[in-house]
Amino acid sequence: TQFFKIESKVSEPILERATVENDEHILVEWKKPTEGIPKIYHLERSDDGSWWDYLSDEDQSTFSFEDYMVYPDMQSYFYRINVTDSCDFTGVYSNFGKSILLQVDTSEAYPKLVWSDYEEWTQGVSSYELQVSGCDPDKLNCSTYQLVTWNLKPETVIDSTTKLQATSYCYRIIAYRKDDSLQSVSNVVCIPAEFRLFVPNSFTPNGDGINDIFLPKGIFVSEYNLQPLGREVV
Repeated sequence: TQFFKIESKVSEPILERATVENDEHILVEWKKPTEGIPKIYHLERSDDGSWWDYLSDEDQSTFSFEDYMVYPDMQSYFYRINVTDSCDFTGVYSNFGKSILLQVDTSEAYPKLVWSDYEEWTQGVSSYELQVSGCDPDKLNCSTYQLVTWNLKPETVIDSTTKLQATSYCYRIIAYRKDDSLQSVSNVVCIPAEFRLFVPNSFTPNGDGINDIFLPKGIFVSEYNLQPLGREVV
């Protein structure tokens, strides 16, 4: 008598994460199926989560793929995987992973940051962290500082608090997975820290609490000096 084991058909793999690397490409990582013997991993990508295109085939010993044919500053991308096993059976698709897209609006007085959710961790996202760094014009020599952490994602964040001695501000978002804090990082958006000073053309010092003080306001201004132009103020 000889005993032998017949393997089950391959189960669906687990897509661990899709994360932007170096603000230029997206790293996709996955786990081996819990059942069956994988032979080939089939990786697909989508722009909208509906229409999928073939991306790559990877052998059984590979658990990551770096996608350089992307524009992470312009859009999010969806990824999914299925597996063909040693008996040439192709299983169902994994969960998908959707990268984070960060956008910054500089049309108002302060930078307004909006980003997309990370999708689709089974455990969900525990928190999003917004980070900002001050950079030189060449975007080198950047020092990263944590700005604030939220337990839930707000719709928008207006940064009126950051004060760095730098010519550019660079922002990024980090999503943390529940239970193990696995990270997915967004694209990096850099904006010039050009000062803007808003000087009122009138004020009403009548004690009603509205425009009682002549006070210039601005952004990206560390200090300013206000001097009269030689006229006596009455």
